[in-house]
Amino acid sequence: MEFNDLPEMATVDEAAAFLRIGRSLAYDEAARFRATHGRAGLPCVRIRKTIRIPKAELLAWLKRQLEDGGADAT
Repeated sequence: MEFNDLPEMATVDEAAAFLRIGRSLAYDEAARFRATHGRAGLPCVRIRKTIRIPKAELLAWLKRQLEDGGADAT
């Protein structure tokens, strides 16, 4: 999946496919983002029972990962 193919509010599965990581890891990282109040993990928003990954936040997160050598990637 290409970045341009992602919708503005991607599902966790769509973000995982773009990042080429497993679905479980993507959900774990989204949960970590929520648990750390945005300090670590995959940026996401919760809308009732769904989790969405804002495309703009995903791009900003990727840029930060590249700048700091992926310190949040674990």
